[in-house]
Amino acid sequence: DIDIEKVQDIAAGRSPIHEKDLGALLEQGVENGLVSATDDLAFAVRDTDVTFVSVGTPTAPDGGCDYRFIEAAARSMAVGLAQKTDFHVFVMRCSIPPGTTMKVMTPILETMSGKRLGEDFGVAFNPEFLREGVAVEDFYAPPKTVIGATCDRTGNIVSRIFDPVDEAPSVTSIETAEMVNYVDNVWHATKGCFA
Repeated sequence: DIDIEKVQDIAAGRSPIHEKDLGALLEQGVENGLVSATDDLAFAVRDTDVTFVSVGTPTAPDGGCDYRFIEAAARSMAVGLAQKTDFHVFVMRCSIPPGTTMKVMTPILETMSGKRLGEDFGVAFNPEFLREGVAVEDFYAPPKTVIGATCDRTGNIVSRIFDPVDEAPSVTSIETAEMVNYVDNVWHATKGCFA
């Protein structure tokens, strides 16, 4: 994260947000050496095999999506990717218009790192379907797991991450996964308006 206070809280095993059961799980993860935190995104990419990308996607002045946080994250991640020799997977998890993962993030990763999609790295889109207040419960019993991937290798890597909570995720194209997320968000917004 770019917020150093959040990074320090997470590194100390303290949840920076109020979410049932998250604090205890985070504390346990830090104590067991399973969770660490940094504000150095290039280091985080170099030190891991998979990067889940979750950044703000505010509305732009023209009413569309403001991509500046996605672009900034992609530039920082590309620095780490350029220094790697192993295959790396980037998993976008933001609420974004369909096409964004491949048209905004991926070209920056390729251009700035000098690496090739499918050869040196893979890209996926994995929407989250978590409700505030019961996100931990929803994580362990997801209503659905959708993984959009650029290739089978990437899809298999991300699927294995979710094996403990969903042995049969829906693996699709990235654009389809982005659309599932968008439609899901519109459906919930519509229900909220009618309520």
